[in-house]
Amino acid sequence: MVAAQRQLRTSINLWFDDDGDVVSIHTLAFAAYEIFHAISEHRNPYRRDLIFDTFLIKDEFRSDWNKLVRRDANFFKHGDRDPEATLNFDPEFSEWFILYASVARQLCGMEQISEESLFLWWFQINRPDFLTDAGRTFVAERIPAANLASIRQLTRSQFRKGWQLAKLSGKTPIVELS
Repeated sequence: MVAAQRQLRTSINLWFDDDGDVVSIHTLAFAAYEIFHAISEHRNPYRRDLIFDTFLIKDEFRSDWNKLVRRDANFFKHGDRDPEATLNFDPEFSEWFILYASVARQLCGMEQISEESLFLWWFQINRPDFLTDAGRTFVAERIPAANLASIRQLTRSQFRKGWQLAKLSGKTPIVELS
């Protein structure tokens, strides 16, 4: 668990660096997610679903789904399988592994680390369409609507600096996806 926490923390820190390497971010976020997913499932087989076992995918397609969501990480991890191969990689998928690694980590009974809080605040502010009504209300009650547009214009490193100045480190965000 300590290794996965360190992988998650590092992936988030790299993600908030304007020049963070997207392959490293994805590889670390995926590795952390994979560990927390397995541990959370072992501790509670009836826990809420995550990426690998989402209820949105029919059981008959689960194997195909898992190959698809693991494709990029496996490509980066196993370069020896086809050294001449190329991959059309979308770094935004890393956000989902960071998000769900954080959720799975909490399902393991671990308290949120400051890097997770930082990422979840960013996610709630910058990805409102993915939030439930409760998630959007949470943001609206804490950040004036007039400020949201300017906050959304910040680079990720600028957002991190603002978050640190606002002393949000100890304040747990709520993320409820629609």
